[in-house]
Amino acid sequence: MPISVNLFLEFGAGRSKVSQSEGSPKSFHAYPRVDFDLESGNARKSFRKSKSTPLIDPIRKINSVVNRIHYVCKLHPVAVFLAALFVGITILVVLSVYESRFRMMGFRRSDDLSLSLGLYPLANLRNLVMVAGHSIYTSTTCGKVDSEDSWFLEPYQKNPGQAATFLAHIQEGVESAAKDKRSLLLFSGGETRKDAGPRSEAQSYWSVAESQGWFGQQDSVRGRALTEEHARDSFENLLFSVCRFRELTGTYPQNITVVSYDFKKERFAHLHRLAIGFPEGRFFYIGTPAAPGAQEAAEKGEAQVRAQFQEDPYGCLSSLHRKRLKRDPFHRLIPYPNGCPELKGLFSYCGILVKGFYELWGQGSSYEELEKAIKDFPDERKLPYLTSDSTFRITVDSFGKVISFQEQNERIQGLSYIPFMGRVDLRNPEHRFWLIETDDYGSNNGLPPVVQRTIFFGREVGAADRKLLPTYQLKSRRYLGPTAMDAEMAFLMANQGLAQPGKLVYDPFVGTGSILVAAAHFGAMTMGADIDIRVVRDGRGPNCNVWSNFEQYNLPMPISLLRADNNLPPWRSSLKEVFDAIICDPPYGVRAGGRKSGGRKLLRGTVDPYTVPEEKRLDHIPSTAPYSLAECMHDLLDLSAKMLVMGGRLVFFFPVVREDGLTNAQFPEHPCFTLIASCEQILSLRYSRYLLTMVKTGAYTEEIEESAQKMHLEFKENHLKWLEDGNLHSAVFSPADSQEALGAKSKFDRDSKPKYRGKYASMLPVVPLPVDSGLIKLAYLQSNCLL
Repeated sequence: MPISVNLFLEFGAGRSKVSQSEGSPKSFHAYPRVDFDLESGNARKSFRKSKSTPLIDPIRKINSVVNRIHYVCKLHPVAVFLAALFVGITILVVLSVYESRFRMMGFRRSDDLSLSLGLYPLANLRNLVMVAGHSIYTSTTCGKVDSEDSWFLEPYQKNPGQAATFLAHIQEGVESAAKDKRSLLLFSGGETRKDAGPRSEAQSYWSVAESQGWFGQQDSVRGRALTEEHARDSFENLLFSVCRFRELTGTYPQNITVVSYDFKKERFAHLHRLAIGFPEGRFFYIGTPAAPGAQEAAEKGEAQVRAQFQEDPYGCLSSLHRKRLKRDPFHRLIPYPNGCPELKGLFSYCGILVKGFYELWGQGSSYEELEKAIKDFPDERKLPYLTSDSTFRITVDSFGKVISFQEQNERIQGLSYIPFMGRVDLRNPEHRFWLIETDDYGSNNGLPPVVQRTIFFGREVGAADRKLLPTYQLKSRRYLGPTAMDAEMAFLMANQGLAQPGKLVYDPFVGTGSILVAAAHFGAMTMGADIDIRVVRDGRGPNCNVWSNFEQYNLPMPISLLRADNNLPPWRSSLKEVFDAIICDPPYGVRAGGRKSGGRKLLRGTVDPYTVPEEKRLDHIPSTAPYSLAECMHDLLDLSAKMLVMGGRLVFFFPVVREDGLTNAQFPEHPCFTLIASCEQILSLRYSRYLLTMVKTGAYTEEIEESAQKMHLEFKENHLKWLEDGNLHSAVFSPADSQEALGAKSKFDRDSKPKYRGKYASMLPVVPLPVDSGLIKLAYLQSNCLL
């Protein structure tokens, strides 16, 4: 039987080492390290596995490293913990830096991925050519495109040669796009005419250009000529086209060219361009003349519309808003800003006090009338939202009264005549329905009167984003003072001042910075000043000051906070037109009286002016003296007239005295400013304050300065006595006034006193839109303060 042994020969092992070269005859390489059969002398193949394999070695190394780490952790646990903490903090800092960098640059990772994967059909285009639509082509053939009978014309458009102006716009747009191979041509205009049917202005223009062969070859303009079919006015023409460009290319246009009538150039190139914040140097306008004989009437009408957009740049108010509703007869759902999330702020300027928009299914003075109205509402508009595979929620709301939970359930059960087939989902429903009541609550609660009881039922089309109000509420603010502005009111003031990216907002009475926080939220650059150096410099410590409020909400820090006196502003005389808006709440003596530099002894002349020694400047607190409201208003208007850019806004509160529940306010005036909005906020039975919004419309000159001084004197002489010392609290509740109040006590008994509910008593009307519009909007503010 063959005997097998394993020969492992290591020459010199355990003995004196002898060097053997590879070619030596004494080398043992002649005997391979394998199994031998001693009888036959032949090598046999071994089936035994090697002691080390490529798979086992890494595992052994990993186990060794883990064992060593475990040993070090037992030996030095504190050091290991500190090292791990340091590494973790370093990683978080690096990630936050890159996150902020991407945010500042406006990049989104999903967009970069989409661009790299070619998910945007026209990603190579860089410029936008927008043709604003003005009419809808209604003819069934394209043989008479130059005939007025082929177009749906409003009464003011029925002029000879009007159709030719539409064709001129189309041709100019095509020719402009043909000259720029990297431009996207967009015809903009929605389904704005009910009698024209569900046809859009944009599609009409595109069809005319196609029928006339103006696009040229397939690979020329036609492949990059598309439509934007939701715009209802000129501002939406521009804004929605920019969003449409973003949807198609993944980026925003580098240059914009607008084609429309020549008399609309100021509206597009100045008002609308400024509203969206697009650079003037990259904005171009191509204008064509109006129809023969219609130029004068067109310019007159344009002047009116331009004045409306000057007061309301985003079309949120009165006639401009009603015009948009009228031009949406088919209730198209606007998809933006989903396609352009970076411009979300431009779509929320009207939404601070707007709770939501609702498709009105019915209304009535009783629930019987409401039931009849809902049943008469077309089924084709109700049934798509009542299907069995959908989820819904019904919310009961009221204005001017409180409805108990039991009463709410009873009202919901009373809607059983509506064929809801879906499943109730209170957290995340697909469709939200609202039952809203207004009642004749009388005049004892301080709210504006309601003509009669009205009940509304409708489907929520869109809700305003009011999450920022709980986020910025004062009770969670790090640094507060006795006069800190309420968060909601601060956002209203910032909207009135049109705070937005690229704008510089200044508050000369900054305090704890509540107004600047709201302006910074909208992207504006901020700057403030206050006479109390302890407020702007020290606060209540290094982590509780004005700067910490901005840090708390991750907002851009103010450019600067100054210790400055509104009565003696620090700006050099040659510095003018710096700020885009001045938004402030001047001191008028309710919780904090106005102060100015000087001190009583210095103002009386008993002490000569002095210079603070250098060694005391760091901790020196300058002396101050009372600052009358009349003088404060004059200084504020004079400063604003000098430092605001043309078209800039001054937004501030102004106190007034109420008598017998009425106010007879005389507002301060200035030759450089035009008052565009005044909204009263009732504070008590005796006094209230107005939020005034002014626009700078005149240049600041030496003559204006002298005229403002004269107007200030006239304003001071004709005002009430309490304005002379600027202390509203002591004047309203002075001993003399108190005696008069005691003598007239019977005039204001317990039942006749208004019971003011909430902070915005006179600013809370429900504004229902016309029934035929299909929408009801709850706007919790007077229309001229809805921005």
